[in-house]
Amino acid sequence: MSQESTLQDLYSKIADIYDKFCELDTAPTTKLQSEITIDPNSWTSSQIYFDNPDNNQFINDAQSDINSLLGLAMQVAQDNSSVYGASITDNNGQLVPISKGSPITLLPKLIKLLVDFRSPLNLIVGIVIDFIEDTLLDHIKQKLREKNGNFYEVADVAKTTIIKIPRDAEKMIIAFNNLPEYLGKRFQGTDLNIDIIQPAPSITPDLSKFLLDGLGTVNFGLSLTGSNVSATAFWGTDINLKYRRQIFDIPTFEDFTNYQRYAYLYLNNENTCTAGFFRRTSVS
Repeated sequence: MSQESTLQDLYSKIADIYDKFCELDTAPTTKLQSEITIDPNSWTSSQIYFDNPDNNQFINDAQSDINSLLGLAMQVAQDNSSVYGASITDNNGQLVPISKGSPITLLPKLIKLLVDFRSPLNLIVGIVIDFIEDTLLDHIKQKLREKNGNFYEVADVAKTTIIKIPRDAEKMIIAFNNLPEYLGKRFQGTDLNIDIIQPAPSITPDLSKFLLDGLGTVNFGLSLTGSNVSATAFWGTDINLKYRRQIFDIPTFEDFTNYQRYAYLYLNNENTCTAGFFRRTSVS
């Protein structure tokens, strides 16, 4: 079952419960008999129980539907768990997300407020649904705020050039390809521990820093756009290129729309490089 269909099932269930119980003309009086618990290492919760000494069918149905809704909410939360959330290693050695730290784990504290609060069934059902909706919504918001980074508009550069910066670019990347042998490197000790930044599969990163700032410079500029505006570009201060691979923050002017940004890339010693941009994209 897809995440979308699970979420649709949940809100369909909520609508059904409201129709069945929240508009009752003569609702029986009841209360929650106990708190609930959520397993911090999984996406499961205990059951909700209503006080029902007379075996009222409305109360029986409400209890069954609320527990079904709670199970769906936990499933939706698992489907939309954050990559930044807590995780554990499963029996197969894989990292899997767990509910610990999720807003939905606040439900036991909220439900506890209702224990022994005797009231008409429709009122209690409405409050429990609101608690489930609110904590699940906060959980999903965490997921929606997640972003991935990606490089784009990457191209080879063989000479000094001016590059038009895309509107949504946040950073610029530059990677040199064939540096001349006479460009010296600073000494990098063999005992340098770089394991912590090695991606999988294990690739040794090039941490070479070059002497004399001999690779070139990059500079960021701005020109205003629109009618009756001069095309003059205004430039910042040169930034020295020192590493084989570098990344730079690009100045932003978020309060304005009538401008264009440029990067002035100056290469020394007939160097060639690959240049591109970095941006954030929403996680689907």
